[in-house]
Amino acid sequence: MHRAIVVRPPRPVETAPGAFARAYERYIALPIYPGGNSLGRTQLERKADTRERLVRAAAELFGSLGFHSVSTDAVAARADRTSGAVYAHFGSKQGLLLAVLEEWRSETAADAEVELDAATDLDARTEALWRTLSSRTGERGDAWLMLEMELWLHAARQPELRQLLAERYDEIRHEMAHAFEEWAATAGSSLASPPDEMSTLVLALLLGLGLQRRMEPESVSDELAGRGIRSLLGLGAG
Repeated sequence: MHRAIVVRPPRPVETAPGAFARAYERYIALPIYPGGNSLGRTQLERKADTRERLVRAAAELFGSLGFHSVSTDAVAARADRTSGAVYAHFGSKQGLLLAVLEEWRSETAADAEVELDAATDLDARTEALWRTLSSRTGERGDAWLMLEMELWLHAARQPELRQLLAERYDEIRHEMAHAFEEWAATAGSSLASPPDEMSTLVLALLLGLGLQRRMEPESVSDELAGRGIRSLLGLGAG
């Protein structure tokens, strides 16, 4: 019988410099099972299930109650796991927050790819961009919007987390810039500003409108958001 060998960096100390970065390294560390036996795969599946439960529970609680108001015990209870599992998988509550951030980025990117691939004209593309980044519907979408606001607040006080969050937005802007270039080429037109500047402006518009819609839902319609994006791009409609 093979024993699982788990390669992980040392557990981060929350108050030490670089704690967020080390917690993130711990989060992405992968278990290695010699020989690929069935027991190893079962253990890996259990670990993956526990990780997913904890991340989902943390996303819900951090978004609805705030990061500082939620204990690791509360997250573990919501996930039907022990608090020890939080530390075993993420090293600290901050490490768990980083895992939630990565989940948010991955899910947003996947949703955007599906939505944009299905769009057939400029109107549909701008509406898809709005829906995936700032206007998710239903309980799940509302939870992610609240989580994003909570991440902003926490990152404003934690330089390392702020850097990681900024990197995620930089990735989004980079992808948007490429998409805008393609949209302009398809329309046989040119953007009102360079693609990198345009992606910064559009992302700021999306985030601002998303916050405004949270406060006053009736003031920000899907049509208004789409029209605002097209106006910034300078590409017109359809």
